[in-house]
Amino acid sequence: MIIFVTTFLLVICFSVLAWFLPGTTLILTLPVMLVLFFISLSSDYYFGCVLAPVILIIVLTVAAIHNPDGDFERWPRRYARRFLITVAFIASFYGTLVIAMFNLYALLLYVLIVGSLFGCVITHKRVVTANVLSTIGASIRQNLPLPMALLFAAGDMKTAFARAARRIAHWLSQGYSLSESIRRGFPSCPGHALAMITAAEKMNQLPRAFECIEKDLLKRLEYDKRIQPVHPLYPIVVFTVLCLLIMGLTSFVMPKYSEVLRDMAGTSAKLPIATQYIMDASQIFRSGVFWLIFLAVLLIAGSVVIRVRSRSRNPQKPFLLSRIGDFVKWHLPILNWFERNYSLLRLVEVMRLSLDSGSTIDKAIRAGLDIDTNYCFRSRVRKWSKLVEQGENVALAVRKSNLSPALVWAFECAGNDTPNILESIETCFRSNYSYRVNMARFILWPCLTLFMGLVVGFVAYAIFLPQIKIITFLTTWYTP
Repeated sequence: MIIFVTTFLLVICFSVLAWFLPGTTLILTLPVMLVLFFISLSSDYYFGCVLAPVILIIVLTVAAIHNPDGDFERWPRRYARRFLITVAFIASFYGTLVIAMFNLYALLLYVLIVGSLFGCVITHKRVVTANVLSTIGASIRQNLPLPMALLFAAGDMKTAFARAARRIAHWLSQGYSLSESIRRGFPSCPGHALAMITAAEKMNQLPRAFECIEKDLLKRLEYDKRIQPVHPLYPIVVFTVLCLLIMGLTSFVMPKYSEVLRDMAGTSAKLPIATQYIMDASQIFRSGVFWLIFLAVLLIAGSVVIRVRSRSRNPQKPFLLSRIGDFVKWHLPILNWFERNYSLLRLVEVMRLSLDSGSTIDKAIRAGLDIDTNYCFRSRVRKWSKLVEQGENVALAVRKSNLSPALVWAFECAGNDTPNILESIETCFRSNYSYRVNMARFILWPCLTLFMGLVVGFVAYAIFLPQIKIITFLTTWYTP
């Protein structure tokens, strides 16, 4: 009885501390729980081993729920929520693995559910971003006082958009710039949008910058809302089901065919070559090492994808994962063209805005370094900026920096008409990018469909071939 009373009081004590002092409690809870866990383990008091993680989860839950500052959350609440989401993700993943030992389709169902939830979160984040930035852009174009306009738009609502608008209005009223207020009040703002706002703010071109940002966001939202005849996860689902089907057939059906052939034609009888290939391939899927590596890669890749997609990029100080991703995309054959075209589009866009505001060419190039582009592409722009600042001819510096020939033409033959030519180049890059994306989609999907058909056809051929061989052998038996 004393043990249960002590346990109850301990839980209440930590819960109250987490409510009033969440930061201090989070810092002290982990070492205290580790000491309690090891003391209980060494003294064979196993109830204490269970109590330690339970108290930790309770403290994290209280810290994640409690929000005394309303729209402004402190770091204990933010990190407690992230830790709880991570623990729930890992626990559900390994719980599904236990179920998958009896039913492998449970793992597939888990992946589909997690993917669907993640897709819903990303879509909701994009909708909130579009609403916040479109509200700010409309207020700037109408010359409205931005803090009052954001507070009026938020009203008494308690949605994600309203909370972000009130936080941005708060920081604006404190005297911070618009870009800094968005960075503080709306941390989930996309990196490319925030970088464009920062660059446009220096050039006094915020209305036109918000028009470009809104076009990109609305275009992406329209693409997400379109009904796609083939979901991108469909090939993965097909191949996963096919692998599970092959494992079942090669484990229970094909060995029976092999025994029948040996009984009918002797020990020299073998399965057809195609069926033997399927049997050899299934040995890999039945290996415990393969599944261990597969599950580890799945967990790590899923965590990395969720982390990258849910975190905004930082163009000024790119994260390690962002640099690795940019390096890979820049050096792959097909993705290189898309990364180069997209980065050039962003560079031309911000340079045109800078030149329209009366900036010099060197300042326009430096403004291009503030936007969110590929990390490898930024090194070329940085080289171009240094050459121009050293007195090099602008068009010649473009050639030496290995940038687009279109920029050479814009700065070599345009004269005073450079902004108009940059606008034409921007339109060309934008339409060309959309055209290539659609062409790649229209070409790759049929090729992938044909490949899937060939694989499924080969598996069906290898499965039915032993039956045909048995029937052919039976036709040679006859009764005179």
